[in-house]
Amino acid sequence: MKSMVWGTVIVVVGICVLIGAIFGINIPIVKVLLGLFLMYMGLKIIFGAFSWNFEARTVSTDHEAIFSQGKFEYPNKLEKDEYTTVFGGSELDLSGAGDLLNKKLVINSVFGRSLVIVKKDSPLRIRTNTVLGKATLPGKNISAFGSFEYTTPGLLATEPALTLEVNVVMGTLIIKEVE
Repeated sequence: MKSMVWGTVIVVVGICVLIGAIFGINIPIVKVLLGLFLMYMGLKIIFGAFSWNFEARTVSTDHEAIFSQGKFEYPNKLEKDEYTTVFGGSELDLSGAGDLLNKKLVINSVFGRSLVIVKKDSPLRIRTNTVLGKATLPGKNISAFGSFEYTTPGLLATEPALTLEVNVVMGTLIIKEVE
């Protein structure tokens, strides 16, 4: 596999030199190679974690769903306060959880779809950080790019509440209220 990569690099450099010599078109070889190298390393990190095979690894635990679907519970077995979905889907049901006041949970959705279910009229403080994604909050607030803060109407700054830090990158996260 390594020889194939280096062989391809040498062929691309040769083609760029020939195009420059024959047609007078100057191709920035160093920039092209740097761009190809960065793309290659990014794909290696995403799909193989520096292994030489590009098989997609699926992970589904009680707090992570990577290339898979997950149904999370709180509290989970590992007592993690962070829930992550990458290239998949997940559901976190907090409606049946006990006392969540003064708890902080982090929810990440990267190229995925996450659904968080909370009890209606629960005191909430939600801070969203969204990049080319969509975060739908109980007040029908939608954040597509940037940061946004939502607080349950009537909740004072000194009152205890469930705090959610929501990070969405090219994905979707919905916080849904149920009775």
